[in-house]
Amino acid sequence: MFSIYDMVRLKIALAAAFFAAVSVAITQLIELTFIESTVANAAIEGLFVGVVVYFALKILERSVDSQ
Repeated sequence: MFSIYDMVRLKIALAAAFFAAVSVAITQLIELTFIESTVANAAIEGLFVGVVVYFALKILERSVDSQ
């Protein structure tokens, strides 16, 4: 059976996937057309996704810890 700890880990994993998907969707909608380099665009998108997921997980972690 699942313990509470496993449920929290599952929620955090699902939240990370959700926020990563939302971040990728946002970067796809806002094409960085002023940057010609494909590599630079990919790096900026990767950084954006990483930052969004990091902060979202920190917020989720704090909300789980307070419960």
